[in-house]
Amino acid sequence: MSLMKIRNRSCRRGLMAVLFAFAIAGSGACVGDIPTGDPNEDPDPDPDPDPDPDPDPDPDPESLDVTGMVMDYWENAPLADITVQSQGMVDGLGQPFVATTDAAGAYSFIGVPAASTFYVHTSLISETLDYRPTLNEPATVVNDDLLQNFYIVSEAFVDVNSNTLNIPVDPLAAFVVIDIRDMLGLPLEGIPLADITLTDALGAPMGAGPYFFNSVGILDDGILVSTAYNGRARAAFLNVPAGVYTVTVQYPDPLDPEILIPMTISISTEAGGANLARIGGMGGAPPPPVGNVTFTDDVYPILQKASLGGDGCANCHTLGGVANFLRYDDDAAIVYQALLARPGVVNVLTPDQSMVLTKPMYEDPPNHPNATWLDALDPSYAIVMQWISLGAPQ
Repeated sequence: MSLMKIRNRSCRRGLMAVLFAFAIAGSGACVGDIPTGDPNEDPDPDPDPDPDPDPDPDPDPESLDVTGMVMDYWENAPLADITVQSQGMVDGLGQPFVATTDAAGAYSFIGVPAASTFYVHTSLISETLDYRPTLNEPATVVNDDLLQNFYIVSEAFVDVNSNTLNIPVDPLAAFVVIDIRDMLGLPLEGIPLADITLTDALGAPMGAGPYFFNSVGILDDGILVSTAYNGRARAAFLNVPAGVYTVTVQYPDPLDPEILIPMTISISTEAGGANLARIGGMGGAPPPPVGNVTFTDDVYPILQKASLGGDGCANCHTLGGVANFLRYDDDAAIVYQALLARPGVVNVLTPDQSMVLTKPMYEDPPNHPNATWLDALDPSYAIVMQWISLGAPQ
């Protein structure tokens, strides 16, 4: 799946306003606040109408911190000495972010580029504990520090599921888990097994499965449709060879459930590894605009800072930023001319080779400090591609 960003900026702001309103209504904004001062004391008779602002405001940081814990996927317990490494994102020296969990299972990535989407790989080399190298769901850092836990799959978990299904474990194949969500991020129920596939580039099915997880978190061949347990509707494929594959789930059209809409994600498996993937759950972005797409109306907003509703490119492509050689936060007409003036940034003859498309795209190893779009299905990518294909009109 691509990151299903809401491309229409006004729609995004409207959605955030609605969510904010619900949050305030549901949380009781001041309930539980600790009062300060004497409640009977008269208010300040001469309040400062213009208090000093934050002396060092930073609404659009170039870098942020990612922290959390690494947990056993089956037992949900924190683990020490796990190596945590980013994929598709590098530090200032061009190296992946790498950390090792402490005794409490905690890790930290310091100085992650803002507006980044990346994968996290967890692994453990041990003579006493047996865990599979695990590629986790993608993480996204926009404009704030991120607190997110990652997981690692134990060999015992793979063995239990394989034995339950009477499927011998192939030690050179991968165990793949798919977390299936609707467009609001809720578990998607009622999807039959036949509507979930894992295929290679030629469309051939790979691995054994799918199978759904039951209420105790074990695969059960008696469950025929996706069912939510403990807040998740999950399926799995066993014995998937190392390679790059496509997972497809047929989603019912919200307006007509008889119509099925395929949603896909790409996964990369390794021999003896595990994948924890997610499909759906990113807001249900509308399809890219059809017809006339212009830089000023459609592309320029995408390039802006995250705080302004953009994809965050201008967090670094700004005066004083690490990419200040090509500023995106200047006037739209100036940015347009700057993009066209730099060789290779916009290529109307071979649009998919344009650096404005290839640089923000996820790659491993990356060709850019960070990725903003996971794949060509990303709505923002589709808009920029369509704009270039139309001749890059202003």
